[in-house]
Amino acid sequence: MTYKQIKWLILLIPTLTSATWEYVRHKYLLPYIFMEVGNLLSPVFVFLVTMIVVVKLFKILEHMKEELEKEKAQKSILEEREKLSRELHDSIAQTLFLLSVKE
Repeated sequence: MTYKQIKWLILLIPTLTSATWEYVRHKYLLPYIFMEVGNLLSPVFVFLVTMIVVVKLFKILEHMKEELEKEKAQKSILEEREKLSRELHDSIAQTLFLLSVKE
């Protein structure tokens, strides 16, 4: 799952849960559940679904962020190593050239 998809799911899941609950409540459960009880159950139901699903998505998002930070750190280490090796190579090459010129 991409970063963008996860962000959209985090935004849409509570909205779709609320819309689905309200539709089902008004279409099928109105004869069985009073309006006041349904109004009290709506935020509870949306909160439970959000906690179950969206928390998992946040964990995935955090894991992706941690991996990205590790990759950036490794990349910077490799770039620094490459820079040092180039400098050492150039320094050794210059020293050898000077030695060959002096003789």
